[in-house]
Amino acid sequence: MYLGKPSFSLSFGLEEVKKLVSEVLKKKNWHEFKQSDITLSYVPYYIFFYDAFFEEKTEDGEKKISETQRGRLALDATSAEIDEEVSEELEGMELTRKTPNAPIEVERPSMNQKEAEKIAAIKTASFLGLHTRNIITTQMQMIYHPMWIIGIEVAEGNFELQVSGTNGMVFGEEEIPERKKGLMEITKETIYELKSPKTWGKYSIETGKTIAGSSLLRKILLNKWLITIILILILIYIIFFLQLPVPAKT
Repeated sequence: MYLGKPSFSLSFGLEEVKKLVSEVLKKKNWHEFKQSDITLSYVPYYIFFYDAFFEEKTEDGEKKISETQRGRLALDATSAEIDEEVSEELEGMELTRKTPNAPIEVERPSMNQKEAEKIAAIKTASFLGLHTRNIITTQMQMIYHPMWIIGIEVAEGNFELQVSGTNGMVFGEEEIPERKKGLMEITKETIYELKSPKTWGKYSIETGKTIAGSSLLRKILLNKWLITIILILILIYIIFFLQLPVPAKT
């Protein structure tokens, strides 16, 4: 399929995006989850150049141009918001009209180009802290930005993540709650980490901090590492030191 307008080239394909999403969920301790409804959405942006001038008052009280500035910005054609990152990405970016073999959705702009030119001048003036009369916009064109939309299902509910198809940035992960680890998980991780001498040093420091100061009991109860170590030591003591007598054979 070919788009009616050029688009940023896709740098992150479907499999790469799935891997990124899996990494995000595992960081939040979700190891059982489902990825569904994966769509590549093409978001329209109006890319344009602007020329701005800054003024200052002379001794006579008249205004004169003190500085000029030229740049390029991107106006989201659906939300009418300036997106500086998208315009920066365009530098050296190869454009294409071809779409990959994946479910796609092309979003419709909420404004035409004439409307966008007026809005761009207002938004740029606000962005630079100037009056609209100090702004001139030129060379406006519409370009699509690819964004992966992924439905996520975990035990806490259904969520949606967005992944940029150009730089792999993940959006919406803050909406997904972190899963609390169970005691067995914490114990297994601690036993694994205790294989490293460096980890013992880390735990020793944390334990020392816990013991120091006031509210000793409360701090001990809140220190998961200290509790885990105590549980492991109790388990070792039971196994190796409290050896139950073996019944005599008859």
